[in-house]
Amino acid sequence: MLYMYIELLLFVVTHTLSLQWCQNGNTIEYYSTTSKECDTTDFVYQNLTLQVKNSNIQYINCTLLKYVEINLVKQRKAMTIFLNYKNFNLKYIDNKYNNAAFNTSNDIDYNNNIRNKMHERKNYINCNGLNVINCLECMTDYIGCALCEQGYTLVYGMINALKEYICTNLTFSEYIQMGYNKWWNENWRYNESTGKCCAINCSSNTCSTSFTVSCATCASPYQLVGYSCYYNGCTVLNCETCYSSSVCTTCKSGYTFKNSSYCEKNPIIISNCTAYSGSSCTKCESNYYLLNSTFCQLCDTTCGSSCSDSTRYCSSCSSELVYTNPKSTQCEVCSNFDSKCVECLTPNRQCRVCTNGYYPSSTNSNCISCDSTCASTGCNTQTGACGTCVSNQYTIISETSVTCQTCSSFDSNCVECSTISRKCTKCTSGMYPSTTSPFTCVSCDSTCSNGCNTQTGYCETCSSQYTPAITQPSKFCSSCNSIDPNCNTCSSTERKCLSCASPYFVGNSGANCVQCDSSCSSCDANGYCTSCASNYVMYDTQNTKCKSCTDFDSNCETCPGGNEKKCTTCKTTNTYPSLDTGKCISCSTTCGGSCNQTDGHCTSCESGLVFTSPPSIVCEVCKNFDSHCVTCADNGVRSCLMCSSGYYP
Repeated sequence: MLYMYIELLLFVVTHTLSLQWCQNGNTIEYYSTTSKECDTTDFVYQNLTLQVKNSNIQYINCTLLKYVEINLVKQRKAMTIFLNYKNFNLKYIDNKYNNAAFNTSNDIDYNNNIRNKMHERKNYINCNGLNVINCLECMTDYIGCALCEQGYTLVYGMINALKEYICTNLTFSEYIQMGYNKWWNENWRYNESTGKCCAINCSSNTCSTSFTVSCATCASPYQLVGYSCYYNGCTVLNCETCYSSSVCTTCKSGYTFKNSSYCEKNPIIISNCTAYSGSSCTKCESNYYLLNSTFCQLCDTTCGSSCSDSTRYCSSCSSELVYTNPKSTQCEVCSNFDSKCVECLTPNRQCRVCTNGYYPSSTNSNCISCDSTCASTGCNTQTGACGTCVSNQYTIISETSVTCQTCSSFDSNCVECSTISRKCTKCTSGMYPSTTSPFTCVSCDSTCSNGCNTQTGYCETCSSQYTPAITQPSKFCSSCNSIDPNCNTCSSTERKCLSCASPYFVGNSGANCVQCDSSCSSCDANGYCTSCASNYVMYDTQNTKCKSCTDFDSNCETCPGGNEKKCTTCKTTNTYPSLDTGKCISCSTTCGGSCNQTDGHCTSCESGLVFTSPPSIVCEVCKNFDSHCVTCADNGVRSCLMCSSGYYP
């Protein structure tokens, strides 16, 4: 009896007889007959396997079969199994056995630290209470053996008043000497009515009545040779036809003719066996393991293509499966090894691909979380390399790095970064991200007056004497003369000229400079003259032109230009420009009809008058020159010719 506390128990064996399994309460047992009514509620028997479905089953009794496979559900209590010294293998997957031992003292204890172990069977089996040595299978309808091991003969005899079917390799004489008084083999059978042995196939009533075994006449087509009846007179065992009693010509079915005196039984063909020792298999083909030298059992389907002959442990695994830890007769799915694992490196317990947010560790290949600097699903599920960072405060370090880097450590002037590539996307004031490697912050163009967009670099405000470029948006500003060569000053926020060089004025809302009228030396933003060209004078009201000197005064020869409204030279003699009106007026009558045409200073004087000192537009009397002078020199010369009484020139 074997007592075990187990979670999974698998007895792996093979059988060749028909079975009758029945349930009686909490016991399932094998019966040798099919006559009794059978309950199969809590088990299924199929393909050599007894599958128990109910954990309440506590006893399994199997005393007639050579091998049987029993699969149990998870047990919560002790399971008692009557094995009858079967050749079996203990196997389980998840837990080791507790308190497992055979019920007799001369059987070794089962080591509960060993996960799998093949136990050698005894050299006998119990057939309905009779221990039969060298027996392979018991009889189902009688006490004793039904099939002997190779090299042994099945005989019937009686010893100690017990009739037995046993296996022996003894001769008849040796057998008798052991104390057996009745026996039979292929040629002899015990006769109950006479209490004697007689040759099989001996004719009725022709057997010897003495103890000596003999036959007088054999039944046709058997012929008497010595004391036995042989088929067609052939003494060669298993011979069909003979040339003589000891020379065989044809063997019986199932035997092969080796020589004239020997018919050898055809070798046992064991499916999937690749090497034999006698009738025993010594090696199975790939994906099979050897069971008791008589059967090649298919490895578990999870093993892929091979398992160990000695331990039955998987030596490979099916696709996407891995070895259990420790190894066992099955492989398991990746998720059993690691719940976050999607694909494994078959057959090793190493994860190759993890679920989103995880990647295989470089130390033990278990799935670990992506780095906290990576987005929740942003790392490569095989390498852990961050493909997306957790926020725009981090940027990629490299294609293989498992972490992201802060923007400020990437570039001290970087405020925001790309989460999927190593680039700055926003910089501090006065800077913007470069569009070429290494994509760090660069200064705004000098024409932008530190007023560029911190993400694009486009100028928002231009420096003095610069205006926005003609193509927008732009990272630089243009000089004022890019609007018009004559533009002096321009707007720093919009592309327009504010003032133009003389003689130009701002036209078309600042789009260009328009030349003033040729009569103007300068004009305002509306084109009105603010000063005139030489020989032109301003109109009395705003005008885009200046008028000529002659339009101002028909006697005017030249004008100064600018914004003065006066004549500088008059055309006719004895006239000059008035300081009050700027127009030409006649010389003073004191000038004697002649004066300077520019300033009106007298160039001659009336008789009796002299030039003033300094010269002016009038001549004065002599007394103004000298109060004692009575008569002056001619032509206005300041010289007295005659003085009043008491004085002389």
